[in-house]
Amino acid sequence: MTARADESATTSDGGALVASLNGAWQIVQDPKNEGETAGWFKGDTFPTAQAKPIQVPGVPTEVFPSTSWWMNDPDQTFWYFRTFPVQGAPQSGMRYYLRFGAVRQISDVWLNGTHLGSHGGGEDPFEFDVTKFLQQGSNALAVRVKMNLLGGIWQSVKLVAQPDVRIIDAFAKPDAKGKKIDLEVTLENNTTSPATVDVAAALGEFKPERALGQQATTVTAAPGISMANLVLPVEKPHLWDLNDPFLYTLKVTSTWKDASDAKLGQDADSFRTGFRDFRVVDGYFYLNGRRIYPASAHGNQYDALYGQGSSRDMSQFYKELDQLKKAGFNMMRCIVASAMPEQLDHADETGMLYFTEHETSWLLKDPAQYGRTLNQVVRRDRNHPSLVLWGLLNETPDLNIYQRAKAWLPSLRAIDDTRPVLLSSGRFDNDFKTGSLSNPGSPTWDVYMGGEDPVTPKPTGALTELGAYKNGTGDAHVYPFYPLSWSFLTSFSKVGQDTKPFFLSEYGVSSAYNPLPEEIEMKRLQIPDWVYSWYWVKRGSDGMKRTWATYGLDATYPNMNDMMVDSDLSAVRQRNLSFSVIRGNPKINGYNLTSIQEFWGASEGVMDNFRNFKPGHLEMLRAGWAPLRWCLFVNPTTAYADQPLTLRISLANEDVLPAGDQPATVTISGPGGEVWKQAFTVHVQANGPLAYPLFDQDVTIPNLAPGKYSLNATLDGHANAAADHYDFTIKSRAELPKITGDVTVLDLQQNVRDLLAAQGAKLHPYAPDEQIDRETIVVGGDFKGGSVLWRALYGRAAQGAHVIFLDQNVFHAPDGPNKWLAVPTKGGQNGDPDWLYHKEVVAKTGHPIFAGLPTKLMDPDDYGMMLSNTHFFEGATVPDDTAVVAIRSTLISHYEYKDGFMIGTYKLGAGRFTVNAFDLLGTIGAPATDRLLLNLVLAAQADAAAYTPPPTDFDVTMDKLAITDPPPVPAAANH
Repeated sequence: MTARADESATTSDGGALVASLNGAWQIVQDPKNEGETAGWFKGDTFPTAQAKPIQVPGVPTEVFPSTSWWMNDPDQTFWYFRTFPVQGAPQSGMRYYLRFGAVRQISDVWLNGTHLGSHGGGEDPFEFDVTKFLQQGSNALAVRVKMNLLGGIWQSVKLVAQPDVRIIDAFAKPDAKGKKIDLEVTLENNTTSPATVDVAAALGEFKPERALGQQATTVTAAPGISMANLVLPVEKPHLWDLNDPFLYTLKVTSTWKDASDAKLGQDADSFRTGFRDFRVVDGYFYLNGRRIYPASAHGNQYDALYGQGSSRDMSQFYKELDQLKKAGFNMMRCIVASAMPEQLDHADETGMLYFTEHETSWLLKDPAQYGRTLNQVVRRDRNHPSLVLWGLLNETPDLNIYQRAKAWLPSLRAIDDTRPVLLSSGRFDNDFKTGSLSNPGSPTWDVYMGGEDPVTPKPTGALTELGAYKNGTGDAHVYPFYPLSWSFLTSFSKVGQDTKPFFLSEYGVSSAYNPLPEEIEMKRLQIPDWVYSWYWVKRGSDGMKRTWATYGLDATYPNMNDMMVDSDLSAVRQRNLSFSVIRGNPKINGYNLTSIQEFWGASEGVMDNFRNFKPGHLEMLRAGWAPLRWCLFVNPTTAYADQPLTLRISLANEDVLPAGDQPATVTISGPGGEVWKQAFTVHVQANGPLAYPLFDQDVTIPNLAPGKYSLNATLDGHANAAADHYDFTIKSRAELPKITGDVTVLDLQQNVRDLLAAQGAKLHPYAPDEQIDRETIVVGGDFKGGSVLWRALYGRAAQGAHVIFLDQNVFHAPDGPNKWLAVPTKGGQNGDPDWLYHKEVVAKTGHPIFAGLPTKLMDPDDYGMMLSNTHFFEGATVPDDTAVVAIRSTLISHYEYKDGFMIGTYKLGAGRFTVNAFDLLGTIGAPATDRLLLNLVLAAQADAAAYTPPPTDFDVTMDKLAITDPPPVPAAANH
């Protein structure tokens, strides 16, 4: 057989390359699954007229109108087709293999009309022996792909020639202590007789290229699979490390001594490897004997344009790793997927660790399908020194699947015993008598972290206000509510204090998803409007434009992107808090951050979908991952001058400081200079804890002037640690506005009454049938009543009063969340939880209720827990005056773009009523809450009208607005 010009090339997976089958193919959709019956696998019956050109590697979403099917019916069937030439007959003693890097999910392959076979699983390489089916001249190759959501021929296709006795795999196990590389070479004898095979291995350095020696052995390979073992001595092993990713090259050759033609009996394989050791010792991760803190984030093969990337274009994936390294990361977690070999190649060269999973590690429904491609992927990738952790499961509560994964370890260890294996990220199984990790060489789950114990597990510590976390786990997922509360930060700082160290394998906060730069980039690249990435980009962009038009946000944010930048910068501050509580906890031995990019319209990334860091994030990450870092807290972040401040100070130290006493100084400075100072001594221990708590006390500082302050920490006699200051704000109660005149109160709690009275208001209890000029009525959360009371209250508004409802829950009734809201379209109250995915709220600039308060995006540093887990009015009649707008732009999973309002005012007759969705009643005493509530009252007083008799059609209006009691439920008949 005559091969192409690259015939002599040795492929990365063994064998001599006859032809690369990458490049131009055709693809056609098969929605009725009729292709096989119609004989599409034959060259002359493939429906060329309706097919489209596609590049392989590639995915169908590159060329098909994916928005028509992706969300409604993700289970699709596609046919790929191409022809390729072959000149001459196959050479005797050689076999020809059609080799696929990976096809997602289920594939059937035909060559020249013959069905070669099927393959299930989308990540592992597979091949077919096509020696008997190749024909001189043109050959027709058809591949049917059944996929779910994503898929296609997304890795390379090639035709490879190998002798009847061939190398199918080689596995190098470098041993720095033993100064050697143990090499296992797997041979396959496709003859019927034993074969004598010379196996040789040549070792060299990768850069600079330098030969180091060669070893050889001779084995007798029985028909089928056999093994050859060699030991290559290395006098001075050069370790592969993060900042020195030194690689060795191995070339393995086999010579089949009994071949009819000596040249045709030779086979070869080349690959790279490196000396490195990665394991857990006493609860901490170690790389090459040095303790290391895994600084990780997760992603996978997400591509901004087509959803799933392919090995055809690795530019975004290479950029991703380079960006992570620049920001201080040392690890990437490939979540719910295996890494592509090209990703691992780049990580090998640049010094980045990989923690990789596989396609059946999460959301699997059939336990029998678990691990269908796992061992093949392990075999493919086990020579990469950058790959340091295999992960078997992610967030899996199904105990049948969990038990299969738990029992999989011996099977995996038979293939690779050189690196740790993590059992189940998040440990949703709650089986804490089983360790979370198996160290290299171990056939059991031998590493117990957190509260795990083979006999008596114990709690790691309860956490407040969050989901996902399992108390006792050594492999934790933590997703707190937004914004981060002091109670959460306090509880999280103590997790693990009485147990072993634990791995925080998921934790994150987020900003709003910003579709605007993604939209610009996609237009620049001329991406067709039917490519399915537009599904979330367009929804987000159109939603934002609709919000701006509906609620008049142009005056506050003339450029919509500016709001998104503010959201990113607010997320930076929340992530800084997160880094401080994580790095300040000495029992957290590593952290995997959620997440790398904004895949599928999520909002959780530190980069956008084109792998550019979001505003402010690069600096935040560098400080977050700094080996020596201050972890500083001041609570509250905005406080009254006469309030005590809780100061919490820790120093994170990844074995940077030498053992001994290290002096430090902490100060507070503000408008008048330094107002507080404290000296500390850090008692640094050799191989001691990863963080040293120094101070956790309430401090009262007299005579503080209003203004901006900073808590500053300094190491004396050593280069200072990162994150060395924490900014906070002091307010004076004297700044609060005064209330003059009467304020009518109805079912109002006492602390609000006290605030109003303290600022000069004369409180007047609400009474029915009063006629009061320019009346302001403040309604508390205890208000309950049927239509009579509601009509009377709205009647006061119609007569000229301005009624303020401080709690949105008063509108709730069994027949609707806004039953008692007197507007034509009731809408609802959006109660999607605020956690990793949360809403952002925008206060309109210039609105009177924000006098003396910051406007635009409402940041937790200013507004605190007022923002916590509040609902917003969604789909209701737009208020005549909207003061605060809520935007939920996250589009991943079940989320849709949503908007609404938090504070709005409606006209009713001669007067008005204002509704509020913030938790003002639960946060009275916080400066922003106090000021906002007083401003609401002042604004209501300013536009309350003189008494006017109610309109004659008032009752008709109330009937139309359904301010009526529901009909009584009929009593059940007695039988």
